Amino acid sequence: MKFISHLVLLSLSCTLLHAGIKIPKYVHSFKDLDKAKAEAVEKSKPLAFLHTDPAST
Repeated sequence: MKFISHLVLLSLSCTLLHAGIKIPKYVHSFKDLDKAKAEAVEKSKPLAFLHTDPAST
């Protein structure tokens, strides 16, 4: 039973990975790093880096 539930969760996650992902407005590209740093300092929030290929399909 545990194997089947893991298999179902794995298949669902693979399906969701192929779905389109909408990037929020507060996400900045690397070229806007200074703007992102200033915004993070202003809001006292940490910065996180995510490496991705925006041209992937």
